[in-house]
Amino acid sequence: MDNKRNSSDKKEERIGRTIWMVNHSKREDLENLIRMVPEKTVSVPDLILPKLGKLNMSVEVMSELAGFNRATGYKIMNGKQRAERDILLRIAFVLKFDYDETVQLLKSGKKAALTGDTQRDVAIIFGIVNGLSLGEMDSVLEDYGLPVLVPPKKNPDK
Repeated sequence: MDNKRNSSDKKEERIGRTIWMVNHSKREDLENLIRMVPEKTVSVPDLILPKLGKLNMSVEVMSELAGFNRATGYKIMNGKQRAERDILLRIAFVLKFDYDETVQLLKSGKKAALTGDTQRDVAIIFGIVNGLSLGEMDSVLEDYGLPVLVPPKKNPDK
């Protein structure tokens, strides 16, 4: 309940700030308005590293558990590759991010936020809030006929 209230409060705060900006844009100098907004979002690696440390997990293990190769994991962590939305979501599940942390991860990765506008996003929000594992999340998505987060591995024999 606290997470829902906290998330709701933050949303109301953002909406209020946006409405205030719209109402004051004609009266205020743009420079003053810009100064009121935080300058920079935290980087993706800066969000992931503390969680890796807390879980005593390496980038290699995180990558394996999230279903992508370690080279991709290292490129993301070194800022040499921008992660796709589903990769960020997989990382969030593997590292047990809560809803607010996942929102920040997607924002930092410059990816679309989770919304209540699509069945898949609703299911993913449910999974995050309820602490599902990545495997459990993919099972839920599959049960509802929605695209899974970890795509099936291609068979090299075909």
